[in-house]
Amino acid sequence: MPPFFYAVRGGPTPGVYASWDEACKHGAQGVHGVQQKKFASRAEADAFVRNSPMPAAAPVPASAQVPRPRPAQTAAAASSSSAATSSRGAAGIVAGELACFTDGACKGNNHVALNVCPAGWGVAVVEDAEGDGASGAGRLIVELFGPVCLDSGSPHFLGAEVGSNNTGELSAVCEALHWLAHVERSGRSAVICYDSEYAANQTLGQQKTNKNKALVARAQALRPPVE
Repeated sequence: MPPFFYAVRGGPTPGVYASWDEACKHGAQGVHGVQQKKFASRAEADAFVRNSPMPAAAPVPASAQVPRPRPAQTAAAASSSSAATSSRGAAGIVAGELACFTDGACKGNNHVALNVCPAGWGVAVVEDAEGDGASGAGRLIVELFGPVCLDSGSPHFLGAEVGSNNTGELSAVCEALHWLAHVERSGRSAVICYDSEYAANQTLGQQKTNKNKALVARAQALRPPVE
């Protein structure tokens, strides 16, 4: 398999890296507004870092790059520059919308209140995905990722008190909504495609919050009104 190039645009150390781990360690570290993307050629990666137009390249099969969410966990959100969208069900992605797929994970994820469990979050922004996204159709335009920040003194702190699958999922939702509000400027509406039913219910206020209250409050505050 030919090597890929992992580009980081923005943040303290933008550049092109040999792996996602290296890009995250040296380029991202959960910094708001940093954009990451994987490319098949060095020229494309360099152009992305410079924020210049992408050179022509052979297309990558969509099924190899677009995440496939569980349909029942898709819900609507709007970007900062667009009108609020209507809340929709499983087949909620429509033509012209940006689909933000969110995910979180935690190594171990046992007794998280007593143990320090490393957790992370990720966001994939896809355009031209329709229906429930399960077909893999669409084009990946932005990947965001980072660790769940537990340091309340950090500018990247979102409210997580522990590292867990749930705080990873909620952090991903917060980062996706932050990206839509402060980075995305195309004016297109957007839909959040939750990987976690828990994160969806908490963000949408459909379930009582007993844990992760500060992180849930941040997600709800970032979510724009839904008509």
